Amino acid sequence: MAIYVVLSDRPSPKLQANIEKEFPGDSHFLIAPNQWLISSDKVGQTISNELSLPTNGVDAKAVVFRTTGAGWGWHSKALWEWLSVKSAEG
Repeated sequence: MAIYVVLSDRPSPKLQANIEKEFPGDSHFLIAPNQWLISSDKVGQTISNELSLPTNGVDAKAVVFRTTGAGWGWHSKALWEWLSVKSAEG
């Protein structure tokens, strides 16, 4: 599975709801407001379409980037564990 980053320019309850619906459970991880990780075997364009960007009431601009899952920085242990597990699934 690939790991994607979804970044939005502002809060969007519709985008949040779409992420939770299309990528339930541990298929997504909220990094911070307006920032998510998604684990999926789909391509970025498909993910964007499934999140209804830019249609169906999503009221924010957002981008979807594929990442390697490798990263550095300071964040919660849960984030690093999620990345480790999801990277191993790939």
